[in-house]
Amino acid sequence: MAERHGWAPPLAWDDDTIDDPTAVPVTEGPEPVATDGDNLAARWLMGESVVLTEDAKREVLLHLFEWTNDTAAEIAEKLDLSPVAAEKRWERAKKAAALEGRRMWRRVYQPRERTLKQNEMEEAA
Repeated sequence: MAERHGWAPPLAWDDDTIDDPTAVPVTEGPEPVATDGDNLAARWLMGESVVLTEDAKREVLLHLFEWTNDTAAEIAEKLDLSPVAAEKRWERAKKAAALEGRRMWRRVYQPRERTLKQNEMEEAA
């Protein structure tokens, strides 16, 4: 919510000066650096600050397209790509998978047209 509103995150505020109306948050942190180890994509998806290689970026892009309800623009923003580039990468990956006999598809969340009442929720469960 803080990010959507452009507010500083909670850890940007110093405990000693947070009550001072003239205090400002510290928002400059170290840039992520390449880290040792494998599974960069998985680590990035779990929230670790790692620099993605091109292969890892491709893996993350495919995961986000296939398993999230994010739009192409949202996915592109997360990976510092343009929405057109993200879409093209997704289409190329689907074509490559089709040549290998695999099918890739997006899961799409369809919101309900109406609000369920409590007894309807119990019946649906």
